[in-house]
Amino acid sequence: MVTIPQPVLVLSPHMDDAVLSCGELIPQLGDCVVMTVFAGGEGVDWTIRRGWDAVDCGIPVGINVVELRIAEDNDALSRLDASGHRLDFLDAQYRRPQSEPAPHVIGEKIRGALRRLGTQTVILPLGLGHRDHELTAAGAAWAARRSSELAWFAYKDLPYAYEEPNIEAALEKLSDMAPAPVGLDAEPRSSDKAAALDCYPTQMRGLGAERREKAMLAEGYWSLSPRSTGRS
Repeated sequence: MVTIPQPVLVLSPHMDDAVLSCGELIPQLGDCVVMTVFAGGEGVDWTIRRGWDAVDCGIPVGINVVELRIAEDNDALSRLDASGHRLDFLDAQYRRPQSEPAPHVIGEKIRGALRRLGTQTVILPLGLGHRDHELTAAGAAWAARRSSELAWFAYKDLPYAYEEPNIEAALEKLSDMAPAPVGLDAEPRSSDKAAALDCYPTQMRGLGAERREKAMLAEGYWSLSPRSTGRS
């Protein structure tokens, strides 16, 4: 297995994506924090059901969605010997189009978290299948080019990578960082990953059995070699 400097930060667009995409790897990382980018925000009544949460996940009226998601996420991460950290960006179903955060705004918050946590390795999504995944990848790439002293890796977003796999297009956006395939998931622990996914009952209901099965297929990782932009 490739040596990964610790502590490690795995970036997750939503509270389940890191486990869906990296659930085999996370238990092997040792000192690992999963940081969810789109995990909340101000000015929202989280007891009002919307979109995905209401229709697909079946969350009842009056339940605080963020509190529920955090409880599920903490349970899942504990199964994988990891801890959670969250940023306060609104996910797509809760924000207005004109309030979408710019990549550099996300990147600045990621860099702030890196400093606070003393992170030595960051694992980011390629940005497949969902706008929030694209924004997380873009913000993380912005941060990588300004924190090139750290070790950086990318992961393929599951289950999206097995549905509309625009992997080449995603890698092209990272081409200046010379992405190279690397086998980080050398010791599969599928039973651990499956148990962690069971901790997301509302999310798994929304995804459905077929997508969950795709999330249990092979994970994929790339090493990145960011060069400093010379800008803060």
